[in-house]
Amino acid sequence: MFFVFCLLTNWASIIAPMYIAAGSMRVARPKLVTFLVNLAMLFLVPLSLLPTMVPLGVATYVKWIGWKHDQLWCLGFALVECPLIIIIYRWILDLQGSFLQSRELEILNIVTTKGD
Repeated sequence: MFFVFCLLTNWASIIAPMYIAAGSMRVARPKLVTFLVNLAMLFLVPLSLLPTMVPLGVATYVKWIGWKHDQLWCLGFALVECPLIIIIYRWILDLQGSFLQSRELEILNIVTTKGD
């Protein structure tokens, strides 16, 4: 779940960076686009975390139909899912790095300039 969450928040930080006033944790006059991107991310986080719940769902289903060793099913699916998520994470992290590099000057300008 942590890797999926990090991927989403990385996209939000690259697409809509924000200036944070010194000495506070408040955004100094965010633009509408920045606000909307962060709002969209707020709704996307639970949806993006749903695939990580597949092992738990399989274990619950196996227990519901009466099969034994429901936790072994959960463990099996989790052992398949974790390496798969890490492979996808590494692949998307490369894409995010390229995108971050292309927007580096824009982001630097936004986060170092005081809000109007």
